[in-house]
Amino acid sequence: MSFIGQLWTDILGYLSSRGAVNVNPDKLPLIPSDYPSLDEAFQTFVTGFESRYGNHHPPFLMKPLQAAVTQAFECPGSGQNVSERRPLAMYIHSDYSVAANVFPTQILCSDVVSSLLQKRFCTWAWDVSYSTNKRKLEEWLRMLKMDKVIYRTRYLSIHDYPLLLVVVKDRGTYKVAQLITGQDSVDVAITKLIGGFETYASIQNLALQQEKSRNEREKIRAEQVAAYEESKATDKAKKEKSAKIAREKMEAEEARLREEQEIKEKMERLKPLVPPEPPTDAKDVIMIRLRLPDGNHHIRR
Repeated sequence: MSFIGQLWTDILGYLSSRGAVNVNPDKLPLIPSDYPSLDEAFQTFVTGFESRYGNHHPPFLMKPLQAAVTQAFECPGSGQNVSERRPLAMYIHSDYSVAANVFPTQILCSDVVSSLLQKRFCTWAWDVSYSTNKRKLEEWLRMLKMDKVIYRTRYLSIHDYPLLLVVVKDRGTYKVAQLITGQDSVDVAITKLIGGFETYASIQNLALQQEKSRNEREKIRAEQVAAYEESKATDKAKKEKSAKIAREKMEAEEARLREEQEIKEKMERLKPLVPPEPPTDAKDVIMIRLRLPDGNHHIRR
């Protein structure tokens, strides 16, 4: 971000948080500003959240935002099955909001909201009580090209926190389908969650139809390739058979010609050994009638 952009962001943050007071000064922050690693930051968040508001809460993804986005919208390990994907619910906490304790206790940890988030969403959480953590969140959002999420939250007052955003992915673009603020009631939160899920469901249905069409096209293409390969194999077999027949025919003809030539040569060799026929007026002549293999007859005196 440019210097002017960062300055403008800081000014807006100051204006939105002006007059805000930490409502939990006697409690450890959900995420400290100097966390040693992200793993410890997420573990600290869950531990602190449960110590404040109890164990009955939606399961938080204890992983970086990028990994949470991947799990929600790509669902690795399921064969990239579109039906296994879920919308992403981002819980953004701030101890400087007047609803910092009310919202988690009465909204987020309520039976209906907690159950709905567990069954239908991937829920990820972060604490922006410290400005350093807020800037870190904005840095991640920019890195993931989730600018629309930044835009929807940039001009909110600190007293709109905590936030619960329903983020969907539509044709490669991340959008905020619903924004639940710390001022919303349980009924409003439920309505917005259902609305956000319905928005995602319509996107998912379109994606499923596209996936089905793509699979059908790939199936047809595979069948065409298989048919083409089979046709090639059949043609090759026919050509090989024809070539074999022609070769065998040629070999047979060559063998016949060799045999005829051998017989002719043999006859030429034996011809001098055969005495000439006696004269036609000779007496005491024997007539020999020969039947040849081809059925013809030959008479010799």
